[in-house]
Amino acid sequence: MKKTLHKAIFVFAMIATLTTGCRSTDEYKKFANAGSGYANAVDKLLDAAGDIRIDTTSEQLLRNDRILNLTVDDYKRLADRDDERLEVIRKNLFG
Repeated sequence: MKKTLHKAIFVFAMIATLTTGCRSTDEYKKFANAGSGYANAVDKLLDAAGDIRIDTTSEQLLRNDRILNLTVDDYKRLADRDDERLEVIRKNLFG
């Protein structure tokens, strides 16, 4: 009697697990699409961040040039910092 009861409980537990624990393939597709959408959004965000930083540096150069009469070395230093930031963004985008 105990063996039969244990088997019945085991079978019931397996059926309950299989019917409630498994998701439909549609849910997995939605999850995968959400992940792809997120990855695309992050790529666009990093691209925009790079563009914004370059534009900010350009504005800073124009403003400072009128006030400080910057040298070529000053421009090079600012450009080098932007290159470093863009390299970090590239590493995050492409691993």
